[in-house]
Amino acid sequence: MIVESGVVVSAAADGRFLVETRRRSACGSCSVSSGCGTSVIGKITGGKRNIVTVLSPLTLAPGDEVELGLAEGALISGSLIVYGVPLLGLLLGMIVYAVLLGASAGDGAAIVCGLGGLAIGMAAARHFAHAVRRDPRYQPVVLRRL
Repeated sequence: MIVESGVVVSAAADGRFLVETRRRSACGSCSVSSGCGTSVIGKITGGKRNIVTVLSPLTLAPGDEVELGLAEGALISGSLIVYGVPLLGLLLGMIVYAVLLGASAGDGAAIVCGLGGLAIGMAAARHFAHAVRRDPRYQPVVLRRL
């Protein structure tokens, strides 16, 4: 389970709450973070606030600090769908170009086929995201009040 802390912003309907979390980088625990370029970029872009909808069996009020959890499987499968399916679409578009049109069609046709496959893959990933938007297996949950 991936764990993050946050503050309840407001209550939504049916056991859902809006919780504000703050983005952190992993650089804070590294011993060489003071001399690392990634750490500098993390300090510049870090600290952004995110508002997420979470499920909770607890009664919460705005201002409560909570610990959130998300199953690793949900994060991994969601990431594979969101990043992998469009990439697979791009590759399949290029394979379609190579098999059906051949190299004689030119670079423009290769670009069009690749972008078409990418667009189809992005549409499929978007469809998946809408399908699981309310699925409790893909939602963060409140583990406990801090």
